[in-house]
Amino acid sequence: MIFSPVLSANLSTGTTRFAADPNLLNVALTRARDRLFVTGSRSACLRSETSLAAFAEYVIRLEASAFD
Repeated sequence: MIFSPVLSANLSTGTTRFAADPNLLNVALTRARDRLFVTGSRSACLRSETSLAAFAEYVIRLEASAFD
């Protein structure tokens, strides 16, 4: 599955909140059967201060632990 939250620096707060809705994010991320590819702007997700920021931080921790 390919997932893109489609965030950028110039989006309105309402659009960002919609893209980061925890229920929608849960459905999107749990539907992957074999692999999940996430594409988009990590920095925009981190700046969003939403569940997408928490997800981006989680991915950063996973990547860091992969090289330990």
